[in-house]
Parts: sequence; C-alpha cells; structure tokens
Amino acid sequence: MQQSPQDQATAHRAAAETKDTVGYGDKYPLPTEETHHITIKNNNDLSGLSHINEERTYGYDNIKFGHNRVPFLRFLDAINLDPAEDYIRIFRDLNRNNSYSSGTNEKRDFFYLHCWVNSEIMYVSTTNPITGVQNGNYYTTGEAEYSGLSGVAKPVEKAHNTLLETAEWMKDFRQSRILF
Repeated sequence: MQQSPQDQATAHRAAAETKDTVGYGDKYPLPTEETHHITIKNNNDLSGLSHINEERTYGYDNIKFGHNRVPFLRFLDAINLDPAEDYIRIFRDLNRNNSYSSGTNEKRDFFYLHCWVNSEIMYVSTTNPITGVQNGNYYTTGEAEYSGLSGVAKPVEKAHNTLLETAEWMKDFRQSRILF
C-alpha cells in the first residue's frame, strides 16, 4: 500500500535523523559503493560527487516542485526513489577553496548535500525539498536550489523528462555536471 505524503515525510525525517552522514576525513566516513552507490572526491567542491554507474548527468538551478513537499515526493516516486530508504546526507568541506562562496572568505564549518540514490539513479540537492532544510536553516518545502541527476542513462533521461514535465518552475539546467 502506498504511503500518504505525510507518512512519507515523517519516515524521511526519521531516517534523516538516524542515518549516518557520509563524507570524508576524520569526522565522516567515506560512502561504500556497494551500499551508497556514490563516490566522493576529496576536492572540497560540490562537483566531487558522482553515481558509481554515471552515464548521464544533469544539473539544475533553482527548482520549484510546488507549494509544499507533495510534488517532490511524487517526483521521487515516479523515478523509483524512496524518500526514506534511499536518502543519505553527504558532508562537503568547502572551507579550503571557497569555491561555493564565490571567492569570499566566508567561513563554512559544515555544508551538507541531500541525496536520494539507488543502483541506477541519484538525485542530489543543496536544499532538502521534503523538510526545507539547508545547512541548519529552514526554507520553503517543495523547492531545491542547486541540484542534479546522475546515473544510468535511461533512468536519468526518464527522470529528467519527468522533472521538466512536473516542475512548477525552473531557472535553468545543463547536461554533464551534477550540480548547476
């Protein structure tokens, strides 16, 4: 039986609070390819993330799925990603090269990506569209700032087309880079 969007969001929040964060270095363990289906490069850039079966990649700049989390949950369902079981949080240390902060000296003690991934496809975002959380700050649910799709070509193409059809608004997208 299909869970309601409210039940899916509750399951996601519980999973987000109990699952370990992956990353690199002493603080966070590296993900295992068999379990997490991703690789992370220690380059302190958002682009250091990839699906282990990466054949196709799209990056998106500011997506509005809808006025709440329900359209995003429907999107995950349409591309066969479970909001709780397929979720992992990924640590990215962006202090060393300040690539994300446009060359400023802005200090970032932490930066997390929100990722839903299985053996075929990955959707990743700087903002969690289910909870509205971005690095401890709360924003509007149903929106994703920088995000991307990566994985096996056919499922990624299907997900990209689904996203284009279902997104209420999108600023821009490009192929070949995971995050815009």
